[in-house]
Amino acid sequence: MQKNFYRVFVWMWLTGPALFAQVPLTTLNTPYRQSFDTLAASGTTNDVSTLPIGWTFLETGSNANTTYAAGTGSSNAGNTYSLG
Repeated sequence: MQKNFYRVFVWMWLTGPALFAQVPLTTLNTPYRQSFDTLAASGTTNDVSTLPIGWTFLETGSNANTTYAAGTGSSNAGNTYSLG
């Protein structure tokens, strides 16, 4: 029993992260494209709900929240940024 639990745990640990990163490609030699046009181009309190479908972020720590800021890449303040 314990040996099977160990095997399942190791399998989940090895394959778990990869399962969420996969994108189904049904046609060979066809490029996959994803639009990031819904990302904010301005503002400092853009909600996580404006991210493309299937994307999210998680902030931790004392200033964690569910918003992100638009930026140019020049700020060194801790936050989640949309650049571009």
